[in-house]
Formats: sequence, structure tokens, C-alpha cells
Amino acid sequence: MDGSASPAADVADTRGEDAPCEEEPGNAEETYQHEQTVYFPEELVDNWSSFSFLGLYYCYKISMRGCFNSTTAPTDLILAVKCDMGSEFLCNSFNLGGIEVAMEYVRIIHLNKEQVIFARRFQTTILSLLINNDHSKVSHALKYFHQLQLSPGVVYLLLPSVSGKVDWCSIKFSTSPIYEATDKDMRHCHSCKDADLLQTEDGPFCRCMLQNSIVYTPHNRMFYAVTGFLDLNANSLLHRNYGSDVRYKTHFKTRHGLNLTYEDQPLLAASNLFKVRNFLHKCHYKKEKEPSGRNAVELPPELCRVVMTPVSANTLCIFSFVPSIMYRIQYLLLSEKLKIQLGPSMQQFSMTALKTLEALTTNECQEEFSLESLETLGDSFLKYVTTQHLFSKYKLHREGVLTSMRDSLVSNAALCQLACNKNLVRLEFLGDAVLNHIFTLHFYNQYYPKCTPALLTNLRKASVNNCCYAHAAVKAGLHRHLLHSSSELKHVINDLENLGRSFSGPSHGWEPGIGLHEDLADLIESIAGAIYLDSKHDKEVVWRAMKRLLEPLATAENVEPDPVTEVKELCEHIGFRKPSYSRTREDGVTTVVAKVLAAGTVYSGTGTGRKKDVAKMFAAKALLQELKAAALDSPDDLFSCLHI
Repeated sequence: MDGSASPAADVADTRGEDAPCEEEPGNAEETYQHEQTVYFPEELVDNWSSFSFLGLYYCYKISMRGCFNSTTAPTDLILAVKCDMGSEFLCNSFNLGGIEVAMEYVRIIHLNKEQVIFARRFQTTILSLLINNDHSKVSHALKYFHQLQLSPGVVYLLLPSVSGKVDWCSIKFSTSPIYEATDKDMRHCHSCKDADLLQTEDGPFCRCMLQNSIVYTPHNRMFYAVTGFLDLNANSLLHRNYGSDVRYKTHFKTRHGLNLTYEDQPLLAASNLFKVRNFLHKCHYKKEKEPSGRNAVELPPELCRVVMTPVSANTLCIFSFVPSIMYRIQYLLLSEKLKIQLGPSMQQFSMTALKTLEALTTNECQEEFSLESLETLGDSFLKYVTTQHLFSKYKLHREGVLTSMRDSLVSNAALCQLACNKNLVRLEFLGDAVLNHIFTLHFYNQYYPKCTPALLTNLRKASVNNCCYAHAAVKAGLHRHLLHSSSELKHVINDLENLGRSFSGPSHGWEPGIGLHEDLADLIESIAGAIYLDSKHDKEVVWRAMKRLLEPLATAENVEPDPVTEVKELCEHIGFRKPSYSRTREDGVTTVVAKVLAAGTVYSGTGTGRKKDVAKMFAAKALLQELKAAALDSPDDLFSCLHI
């Protein structure tokens, strides 16, 4: 895993225009190929057309146990997929913000096409409601649902259960277009003998249908979960202002300009829907353990449109965890595939998929675990076993010789080559290493014997960085061919097409591509990795191909360090304290203030950007300009050693 992508991005059929699910209607294959380095396990990939006709489905029960902050405890959920996910899959219980999630194989069940459609519509509607909480986006998701995709995508069914069995009653009734029905029988459940009708915005509905329903209130564009009925009506005093003379009908008239017609109808007890969050994020292991902020409200039935019914609070609770659960399941399955890919030498060890996943998870993912501890342990172990082997085999060699031999065996280059031999390539990772090496080699050969370590480092840093790669990718027009399902990246690419920003100059340095999406940089690295593999590891072929994309290259005459590095080195050279950086964020924009204390004077610079690293660069640049201006004003004091 790389990056803290929102789990909601991996939930099928919840695609709104700007929804957090980061998907757009159209080619479903974009879901399957989310970025260059993210893959979906084959157990979850199919197209809905063929999936609907399978007939037999493997079912797994997903249970959640733990301490919830409210009286609402989630019910079990049944995951239906096209094939057996293996015995190892059942061993992978995991934690979500203090809630333990366990999986258990149930059985193979038969579903006809109609049942699949009902179940799919149910999960599409409920997930869209919880993720988007926006009427237009919910309508958009349901419109997309009617397009039966033929191209591959992420395909599975999530079914609510009652006493271990699929709750088909809730699925069928909640997915019926009840607000369009004219027959009164469609407005109360079949188990209700006598219809007790209440007037809603869509006409009369029985109490049995309003109980545990999800309603939409057009006057404030909100969705609510109805939990029951109150001994209050339009003429009752406002519950929240007990003791005042404000009545509900007066409140809705003065605040919303609405006249309540059915004054004797009981008010509905309702609350906001559960909020979907990333429960894999490590902040949830320290703070709240479940969605909060579900404020109680009282609603007149005549202002409500019924969207789904019946949907219990328990079902809503577990579906708010679904994006995080399915994201974790996706990567656990991929971790199992990696163990198989590693071959018999790996399979002989009883290493769980969760531990394998930990070994693949960087600290940037912001999860509870990361590979850093395992990396330290593994580095120590590799050095130990390598030392033991070399000592036993070459007892008469000197310590320095043995140390050099060991370092060559466990170097990053050697381990990278070992990964390539085992077919463990993630192309971006491989391409980054190849580009780093061939650029270093190029600059070394070009400036030898005058290539000092400092010059070589500056030339490489100016040429091998995300800003440089992103700029080169856009300059070559490669961004138009990138397959993705990221709404953020879509907006970046649209901005590139519409704003007319120039990308014709050199790509080297830190500033040309600053602020561009990192996926654009990954594109260059992935291409380099692909060429490296296709050319049978011929670095010269990679160099000829990538040089054309990245020219003109940095030279000793035009290379400049990035401002953060330059300010740091300047302060060290002059003897200032190291610069400090303070950060604030508002409305999606980060502001960074860089400060340096010198001879009793505080020099500062401010920078802004969508990302903190971008803002920090601009803040350091502004601070550097401030320091250089001070050097011009005072050439004989402590600034005299600053070259301008």
C-alpha cells in the first residue's frame, strides 16, 4: 500500500460527481486499474452482467465485536463473491478503530438474477447515502446502477442478515420504488393487517413503512434515519425549547416558510445518518471508535420523502464501516497472492496475510501499523545471517574485506535485483531506482574527475524528484493517457487542460512541476520501470528513452538546490539556528511560515499551497529572499559570507 487513499474509493457503485469514492461513471476498467501501483484481487473482479448470471455464490459472514459508544451495535453482514477466497482468508481478523472484525465462511447459496439486482440496488443506495449524503449524488449513483456494465470492475454483494440469514425482506422493500407507487398495498408491508396511514410529501404511507426508514427532507436537503414516533404534533411546543411558546408549526413557518397542513399527525423521531470515515486511519485508534454527531430531530411526516425502508440502525451502523472493511479485505487478498507468488520457499512459513500486509505498508499510509519496525528488524537479521555465512566461508579474510562483501550482498541495489528476479516489481518503485542510478552515472561520467560529492548530489536531486517528473509528464502530454479513478487527479488534469499553464521550459529543479499531483510523477517512474523490464534490464535503453522526456538536463552551471536545503545549509554555514516552520490549514490550503533568528532579528517568509511540502518550499524561498535582501543591506556584518 502506498499513500492514504480513502477506502470509500474501493466500494462499488457509489459514484457521485465529486463523491469521496473517487470514481466516475463510464469505463469500469478504470476502477480495476486505479493508479499504476494499485491492483484488485481477482476474487473481487468481474463485470455485473456475467456476475448476475452465475447462480451460485460463496458467502462469508463479517462480524464486528467491540465496545461501541452508543446503544447501537452493528448487525452481521454477508459478503457474496464469485469464488472461494481460500482458507487463509478466514484467519484474517483485523481491527478497525478498536472494533474487531472477523470473517467466517457460511456456505454456497443460489441467487437468481432478480435477487442479485435487488441486492446490488440495496448496497448501491445505502452506501451512496452514507458516503455522499447528497440527494443529487444519490440520484446519480442510482442512475449509474441501471447501466449494466460489461467491462471489468469491482464486483461483490453486501447483504444484511438477521439471525445468520439474508434479510431479503429489508432488501426487497427498501429497494422498491415505493414513492412512485399508486397502489396502497405498496405503502405498507405485507405483515401489517391494517394500514395506519400518515401523509408524506409523496402521499400516504403506513406507520410500518415509516418505522426504520430513511427519509429525505427537501426543505433543508438532508437525509435522516427514522427511529420511531413521538407523542408530539405540529401544535406541540418545540421539544428543544421546553417552556417557551414556540410551536413546531410556527417554527417551520418562520424558519423555512412552510405551512404544515396535517397538524394532528405525530412527529417522526429521527437522527442524522451515520458518517462514513476511514477507520483504518491511525487517529481512530486513539479517539472515537464509531461515527458520532447523530443529532436527534423531530420531523413532520408531510415534509419527508421515503427513500429506503425498512433499514435498521444496526444495518446503517455496519454499512458505515463497509468502505474500511472492504479496503482491508482487498489488500489481505493481495497479500495472500504475494505469498503464493514468492513460491514454496515462502509458503513453508506460517506468516499471516496481515503480517505480510504490514511489511508492504509505508508510514505515509497513516495506519496503526507500518513496515518501519519490520524493516529495522529485517535489516538487522539480513546483516546477521550474511555475516555468519561469510565468516564461516571466509574465515581467513580481514574484517574490512568481509564487511565489503556483506555490504554488497545486502545493499539496496542487490535487494532490488533480488525482488526483480522474484517478479515482485511495483513498476514505480523499480523505475525510481533505475532513474536514480542512471542519472547519477550520467553526471559522474560527464563531470569526472571534477564531480565533487556536493555537485553530484545537487545535480541528482535537481533531476530525480517528483516535481521534475510531473512537469516532464505534462509537457509530453502523458497525463491525457493516465488510467485512474481519482476525483482529485481528475480535477488536476482538468485544470491543466483549461488553465493553459505553460509547461514548455526545462523540467529540472524543484519549481517547474511543483504542486502537480504525485501520480503524474509516478507515471514517469513506471514507464522507466517498464522499459527496464522489457529491455531485459538494459540501463542504456532506459537512458536513451527517458533522456528524450527529461531534456534539457541540469548542468553544473544552472543547477540550484531547493530552497529548503539552501536555507538549511546557509544557516549552518553562517552559524544561525536552524530555521523553524509553522503550519496552518484552512479551506484546503496550507500556509507555512519559515523563520530564522539572526543577531536578534527574526527573518521570515510565508508560502501557501494545497500540500504542506509545496507551501514549505515557497516559504523557504521567501525566507531566502529576505536573507539575501538583508545581506545586500549589510554587506559587512554576519551576512558577508552569503554569496549573492
